[in-house]
Order: sequence, then C-alpha cells, then structure tokens
Amino acid sequence: MHNLFLGELRHHCINVWGIDVKDKSAFATRARPHTPEEQKKWLDRVTDALRKRSIPAVTQAWKGYVVTIAQLNGITPASKLTKREYAKALIEWLLIPPVLAEDTNDFHLAKGPYDISKYRVLTADVLSQLRHDIEHTFLPSWLERPPKNFGSPAHGKLKADHWRTVCTIHMVITLVRLWGREAAPERKRLLLENFCHLVIAHELVPNHHLSLHLAACLLLFGPVHGWWAFPFERFNGILERLSTNNQTNQIPLTFMHTFTAGAELRWTVATMDWPDSEDFKDVLKAFRSTYGDMAQGTTVLTSVSPSGCPHISPLAQFVSKVNHGNVVYGTCAHNIRNSFICFRDTSSAEAFLIVDWYEPLTSSDLPKDPYRRFPLLETKLYYNRFQACKSVIPVSDVETHFAALAYDSSDIGADCIVVHSLDRVCATYIDISSS
Repeated sequence: MHNLFLGELRHHCINVWGIDVKDKSAFATRARPHTPEEQKKWLDRVTDALRKRSIPAVTQAWKGYVVTIAQLNGITPASKLTKREYAKALIEWLLIPPVLAEDTNDFHLAKGPYDISKYRVLTADVLSQLRHDIEHTFLPSWLERPPKNFGSPAHGKLKADHWRTVCTIHMVITLVRLWGREAAPERKRLLLENFCHLVIAHELVPNHHLSLHLAACLLLFGPVHGWWAFPFERFNGILERLSTNNQTNQIPLTFMHTFTAGAELRWTVATMDWPDSEDFKDVLKAFRSTYGDMAQGTTVLTSVSPSGCPHISPLAQFVSKVNHGNVVYGTCAHNIRNSFICFRDTSSAEAFLIVDWYEPLTSSDLPKDPYRRFPLLETKLYYNRFQACKSVIPVSDVETHFAALAYDSSDIGADCIVVHSLDRVCATYIDISSS
C-alpha cells in the first residue's frame, strides 16, 4: 500500500501532471499569463535576439519560450539545463514555434512536452482551487490532513498518507467540480476521464510493475496488515525524531547502543526478583505503564472484538462522540469533522444515533451534478440543508465517514455539499466516550 500511495500517486502528480514542488518558474510565482498577442511579441523578441546572436537579449524572455524553441529544433544544452545554456545553444537561427490559442504563463508546444520534460496539467489556478478545497474540506480525525500549501516546497517531503488523501479525496472533489461540467473544455474532460479511470499513457516505472504483482502477493501472503512495511516506517519515524549533533556516521552505532541498553533494562526488570516493598512496586508499575507497549509489541494482528452481548441500560445518555471500530464518530455541535457519515437505511428499532439527512437533489438538478458521471468514485452532490425528518439508527448501521465540502454551483442555484465516501474495511467494536 505504501508503494501505491507514495510511489504511484506521487509519480502521477509530479511526473505525469507536473506538480513539481521544487519548481521556480513563472507558474510557481503566479506571474500574469501572456495573451496570444503577447506570446507573438516575445517570440519575435527571441527571434531578433537570436539573429543578433545576443545571449542577454535571449535570456530576457521566460524560460518556457527559450526551451520550447530549443525542443522544436531538437536542441539540448550540453551542460546544465538553465535558460542561459539554452540561449547559448540557440545562437544559430532555428525554427520558431507557433503561438498558442489560449492565455498562458508557461509557454509550450501545442502538441508536445515543454520546459525540459513535463506538460503542466495542474495550472496555478487549478492548484489554487485544490489548496482551497484542502483547507475547507471536513475530514475525520483518523485521516491526516495534507498541508494547505500542497505543491509548494515550503511543506517539505509529503508522506504516503498525504498523497493518498490528496489523490483519492481532494483531487476527486476539485477536478470533477472544475472539469466534469458540460462547459469544461474537451481536453480537460479527457484528462478527468484519464485520472478517474487510472489509464496512464506514460512510461512505466518500477512501482507500476510492482503493483501488477500485488494480487499474487495477496493470494500468497494473505491480508496486507500481516506483511506490510509499517514496522520499518515506524522506525524511520523514530530515527527522524532523534536529536543528533549532525554526526551522521555515528548515528547507527548510537542507535544500537541505545536499543541494546533498553533491551537489557527491560530484561533486567522482567527477570530480577525485586523486594516486596511499596517503593519498588511503584517503580515497576511506572516502568510497565511507560514501556509496556515496547515490551509486548504491536496488538494490531491480535486484537479481537469483545465477546458477549453487553447489558443495555433503559436510560439513555447523550455523548459528544463514540468510538466504533477504532474510528471516532462525533456530533456536529462538538466534533463536526467526525460527524459526517454514510449509513445503511434499515427499519431497526434500536436507538443509538440520531442522524440528520442531507436533502437529495431534485430530478431537474441531478443532471447538473458532475460527480454522478463517475459512480465508482462514490461522490455525490446534496443540497446543503437537512430534511425535516431525523433517523434513529444503531451504531452497527454506520458504514463510514464522508469528506464534506461546501459547493457553490451557479447551475443549480442553491447551496450544495460534496459527499465523498471514505468507506474502508475496519474491525467492529464500540466504545462510547462523553469527553
């Protein structure tokens, strides 16, 4: 799973769609886009500069113009791929590309790659919309929210969970909203189809090849939780949080000394016959309370649901949140991010949760919902208001949380909300908390 989320989703966003977090081009600085007339003017300037064999005049243009001219003529600098090196390689007169039919702030060939290797699909405007949706989407507490400045070098290295959340939740909500409408350009709608159906017309990388064997691995080794890389990722996190003096060559030896000392200490505590006194009992109790998990190991594979049926009191107590299957569900008044749920509609008389229903779209507004074109995404629009009736359901009928984002649609003419199901397989036991 780590290979899928951090490898393939990250590869798709950066290498296929061109989100380069180290990009320093005009795209990253949100420079004003050039109109077709301005593109023609800058191409003429570069042409005149090339005829005059003036490197400073050539480098006055954006890098995209210089690189595109070089690509059109099959020119690649012999050293660094900088604008100045491209200008040196272009001093000889070469073919000039045509202007684009649309405004752009990163000039490129109309039917090919540009700026070294990438065609930028997620423009500055789309990335801005994506960041807005990341900031304003309600996610449950068990999902780690990606950085609000996604796509910027300021957030540092993204984790696998960040890529999974961005690609399977936020991009689904944002791109379908922007590119799924009938008024969207045909090219954008084709890109959306490509993204939603995971049809990647791109050179395969080792992660893609490995994914082809996941089915065989599941058949051979069973559920992923038994053979995933979580222990290694956990130790990577421990190593990243260690305080060091930047002498990296001594880190492995220091870690082994500390690990050995801790193991010897736990062995001593477990095997020594301690005096029967309150002082020693307090020390042992504090030690086991602090380091119990490290001595016993993980309980993910050994945890089971409580056996037997609990006694249900005839008196009801309202609580602000309930823990069900290692997932927290809460009320909209006290824990709004955990209050958006998808559930089964049954006629059970057992009362556990009081649920408000979002009002579904009318038959006239259903065709205006861009998300319903992709039913496998499990994403729909509802009116951002509750129905008059409420439902009382048992906790066992709750299926999952959903990601919620307010949706302003000029086509529908009413406030809507995006409902994106977060359905995943989980254990089943219930823990109620009033905190």
